[in-house]
Amino acid sequence: MGSYVQLFIPPDFHISNLDRVASSCTVISGFSDEITCTFIKADATGYLIKVAGGFDSKTSAGGKLSFFMQDILNPFTTKKTSAFNIEIYDSVGGLQYNYQKSYTTTVKPSAFSYAYAESQNNVVGVSSIY
Repeated sequence: MGSYVQLFIPPDFHISNLDRVASSCTVISGFSDEITCTFIKADATGYLIKVAGGFDSKTSAGGKLSFFMQDILNPFTTKKTSAFNIEIYDSVGGLQYNYQKSYTTTVKPSAFSYAYAESQNNVVGVSSIY
């Protein structure tokens, strides 16, 4: 009861509006109460987010914890990202769980990979529709 989750998102991802992302944080499953997300750190080394409030009235029965945040952009490259990290702390800040595996991801290019523009008028110095 009173535990919280800390999630590290690597700097490969882009978050332009921290307040908007934090306010979009909602429970999907596994938390007994509503949650709040707060950015503890956001710099060139990555984003550290504290997810609190989910266990304020009950202890977890175990299983899957899921929550949602919007407006986090995927990397702008197809290279493998740096690792995510997930930790769970008890109500007094003692580390209870640290996800030890190095979870990374690789994004694929979209089907829209280039743009092409063509002028409808080839006369020098006149306006045209492209």
